[in-house]
Amino acid sequence: ARQQQQYQTTERLIWFVKKVNQNGGRAIKITHTLPDALAAVDQLQAHIPRPLLWKGSHKCHVKTYQYITCTSEGVWDLYMHDLYFLAIADDPWSMQDLSDGAQITTMRRERLYADHPWRQQWNLTNRCRENFVTVMTEAISRGKLQHDGRRALEIHSADWFLDEDGRMYMIECNGIPVLYDAMQNQPLLTRGLRLYDGLYKQNPETAVVDDHKMLKDAVWLAVRGSLPAKTLWVHLATIPSPAAKSS
Repeated sequence: ARQQQQYQTTERLIWFVKKVNQNGGRAIKITHTLPDALAAVDQLQAHIPRPLLWKGSHKCHVKTYQYITCTSEGVWDLYMHDLYFLAIADDPWSMQDLSDGAQITTMRRERLYADHPWRQQWNLTNRCRENFVTVMTEAISRGKLQHDGRRALEIHSADWFLDEDGRMYMIECNGIPVLYDAMQNQPLLTRGLRLYDGLYKQNPETAVVDDHKMLKDAVWLAVRGSLPAKTLWVHLATIPSPAAKSS
C-alpha cells in the first residue's frame, strides 16, 4: 500500500478502511491518506482506478448471490442466483468527493436479468460465474474454505467492480448479506433494509428488491437436496476438498 501511494498523489488515491464484521456500508472510513495502523477487525482497500460509471455519472458495482453447500465428506456444490443487481451510489462520483453518497455503493437499485443490455454488454453472466468458481476452487484447494465433518450450507453475496476498460474485480464476499424478504416481519436494522421495505410497501410491482423467492428456493434446495422446477438458482460446479480427494 505504501508503494502504491508513493507513485500517486494523495489527491488521486482513495482508501477504504472497512470493519470486516459489519455490512450494509456501515463502519467504512474513506480517506485520501493511508492509515498508519489498522485495528484487528479493519480491512484496507484501495479504490479501483477509472471506475465504470452507471450512465456516465454514478459509481456502481454488480452484486450476485451464491448458495454454497458441503457434504459431510467434504464435497462442495456451488450455485449462483441468476438475478443480478446493480448497486448504485446516491450521488455523482468524483475522485475528490469522499462523501458516502458519492463513494458507497450498497443500495441495490437496478435488476440485471440475463437479457439486460448492460449485463449482456459486459458479458457479466459468464464472467461472474467463471470468476466465482475460480475463487472458490482456489479457496477450497488451499484449505481456506473448510468443513467440520457435518453437512453445511450458506448464502452469501459477491460484489463485482468494473473499470472503464471492462476489467472485473471481485471486491468482497459478504458472509452476512443484507437480504429483504417482504413476506417476513424481519427487523429493519440497516439503511438498505429500511429503503427496500419502504419501496416495497409503496409499490410491490416496481420495487427492485424482494428476496422472498430466492430464499424460498434456497430453503427448498437445502431440505430436498434438489432445485425446484422453476427457479433462478443455477448449479455452477461440484468441487471435492483435498481431504475428499484423498479418501
